[in-house]
Amino acid sequence: MVITSRLALVAAAISALGIVAYGGVSHASTIIVSDGFSGVNGANINGRAPDGVNLPGSNWAVAQNAAAYPMTIDTSVGNPAPSANTNFNDAAGISIASANSYTEPSVLTISGDLNMGNIVGGGLSYNVYGVGLGFWNTLPASGGTSSSGFTGITLDPYGDLTFINNGTASATAKAAAPSSAIVVGGYITGFNTLTYSINTGTGAITQLTFDGTDLTSAFSGLTAFTPSVATLAGFYGNSPYSVSENGYVDNFAVSTTSAVPEPATLGLCLVGGIGLLLVGQKRKAGI
Repeated sequence: MVITSRLALVAAAISALGIVAYGGVSHASTIIVSDGFSGVNGANINGRAPDGVNLPGSNWAVAQNAAAYPMTIDTSVGNPAPSANTNFNDAAGISIASANSYTEPSVLTISGDLNMGNIVGGGLSYNVYGVGLGFWNTLPASGGTSSSGFTGITLDPYGDLTFINNGTASATAKAAAPSSAIVVGGYITGFNTLTYSINTGTGAITQLTFDGTDLTSAFSGLTAFTPSVATLAGFYGNSPYSVSENGYVDNFAVSTTSAVPEPATLGLCLVGGIGLLLVGQKRKAGI
């Protein structure tokens, strides 16, 4: 009866770990912050709490070009609606720094659905214009340039992805949108999902996908990327021409992926545990 009870406890413990039914290392993703931007049309993003997960317990902070042009919720556009209207020159960041029982991980994955809206132009083949998804140490000053101090990836109106380091566009780390993206009249349209992971120690970008296509190789070998000083994750909009131009961001998320013990390893632990229990029972019985 004793051994049966102990085996039951071991089995229950293994079950609680959530064993995966296939070999190799499985991974569990932990969401740190997520936001689908639900709310009233025209509601200000600044000071808003995410409507999803929020482990750091912080609110959005927005560096606005001017009080007359705030970053707001738009209930008519989204993937699905609503979404965040980036305005023509605003930056939104939310703290990912350690707080309470949450500890900022060494590897972060950031993702969002980006839409150029009516942002057009920008004469350079690589630039900061468009919608950026990434990190800041400190948000740019209100009234300044929304990409100032930003480090991450920006999608421009033509569908090009560019690595921005501390507010400066890179001439070498860039990639054109995959053929699956919809381009009309030279400009990319619709919502396109950008996802990438960073190592906050080395600054390496990995697993970068856009519209479902892996574009990691275009951004490999970056050495200037230093997110270890970044305390904010978020996005910005930047139009080169008019205050009437704005983009959109939806389904924003920051997560981390940590290894889960292999099922085979857990099986060995279970077998070993059973063996030890049997040995213990035999010794008690004097066998």
